[in-house]
Amino acid sequence: MHSGVVHFVFIKKNGQVREAWVTLNRSLVEKHINNRGESREIYSTSAFFDVEKGEWRSFRWESIAQIF
Repeated sequence: MHSGVVHFVFIKKNGQVREAWVTLNRSLVEKHINNRGESREIYSTSAFFDVEKGEWRSFRWESIAQIF
């Protein structure tokens, strides 16, 4: 995720299956970083930037169903 866009499918907490194209590439998300958010690790989740929605989201690693 740090070097480009990753495509994966995960299962949301409510059971819904979600497909996402995500990144952590600093050059792609720089304008969306505000340093005001909480660390997602306190919720046992990892943050990612959804390139389709243009927003930050989070997921649990055990919820990943498929990585392309």
